[in-house]
Amino acid sequence: MKVPGFRDWFLPLALVGFAGPTVTFLPYEIFESGRWIGAAVLLVYVIAASASLRSARPSLLILGAAYVLWCVTTALWSPVLDLSIPKSLALACVLPAFILGGIDWAIRGEQKNVLGYMWPYAVVAAGAAALGREMSVSGTNIELYQGAAGGPNVLGVLAASATPVVIWCLYRDWSKNSRRLLWLGVFCFFLVALYLSNSRAAYLLFAAIAAGCIFALRPTTALPILLAIGVTVLSVALVDPEFTDSFVERNVYKYSDEGEGGVFANREREWEESYNAAVDGGWVGLGYGVSTGDSIFFGGYTAVGYGREKGNSQLAVVEETGIVGLALLLLLISTIFLEIWTAFRRCRNRDQRMQLGLVLGGFIGSTLHAIFEAWWVAPGSVEFAYFWAIAGVGLGLAHTIRERRTDAMVAYGDQPLRA
Repeated sequence: MKVPGFRDWFLPLALVGFAGPTVTFLPYEIFESGRWIGAAVLLVYVIAASASLRSARPSLLILGAAYVLWCVTTALWSPVLDLSIPKSLALACVLPAFILGGIDWAIRGEQKNVLGYMWPYAVVAAGAAALGREMSVSGTNIELYQGAAGGPNVLGVLAASATPVVIWCLYRDWSKNSRRLLWLGVFCFFLVALYLSNSRAAYLLFAAIAAGCIFALRPTTALPILLAIGVTVLSVALVDPEFTDSFVERNVYKYSDEGEGGVFANREREWEESYNAAVDGGWVGLGYGVSTGDSIFFGGYTAVGYGREKGNSQLAVVEETGIVGLALLLLLISTIFLEIWTAFRRCRNRDQRMQLGLVLGGFIGSTLHAIFEAWWVAPGSVEFAYFWAIAGVGLGLAHTIRERRTDAMVAYGDQPLRA
């Protein structure tokens, strides 16, 4: 095993820096301001090292630069200039730092440890799950576990997003009994924390990660797993319908009134407000970071306390940066997805395919999670840093697979490789 060098800590520690403010057992004041230092150091490193810049496709760099530049430009007409300028500059630091940092990590590191950058983050997530208390939610009969996180939804996303590296270790060490039991225990621990949080958006994130894992397996392995899951769900539904109803009420409807509000009862008001605000944003937006009708910002390292909860990333992007901003961001995300997906389809190495499947699942799952939380416009959030880091790692893996495939085709006379 390769001994981690000094530069191998830049990405893992920068990611932990953004997770720090979300948990109560780490000093909030240090991480609240220190996360920006970590991101800045990571950005300086990836630019100086230049390996990730050389490896990234020009189209990706152009789209990323165009989106960041547009967000900075919206400060020109922002009614809250002292918020839009620092927040857009934070975006200009964090987004390229983590996406290029992820690429750098993947192309430099051991191919059997590409997801290893997540381990310090997973330790923080485990601490958030193991320490803390339950929280009663007003107006319901359910107690949600928030652990040592800022709330049940925060715990849910920490637990779900930490699972790729655990699943990878479980897959890698499946033939070793003692290690298999260890990773199964860690995996179940995160699943229990996720379930207790009752965060439906985090459920979606984990479901996408699990799907990425299953699709990465050979059909002869994946089909029995899918069949076993289907048979188990059907058997429980038939044997104990009351338990099924209770499970659905808790985890799908979250004890809302199914007849009146339905599945999205506690989101409809926020989405309606965000839609109306997006209409106000129009083509060019109100200004990066701005909430419609709120022009008072007290400054500091965070925008917490300013504006309202927007509840949907896509509508929040339109509100702040307009349809132009959303189009640029979706083009960037689509370009990243297509590159990782193409590499996943072409990959013949089982270990790399599994890691790509988990990365792809984390990337898609985070995108689904953003439908319910507005972190696409929150460059200081842990979700934002996680999303762009895993995107970068996927791009780095895709680059490695593309280069090896090209080398192999040249070596074999430009003939397609066989599976």
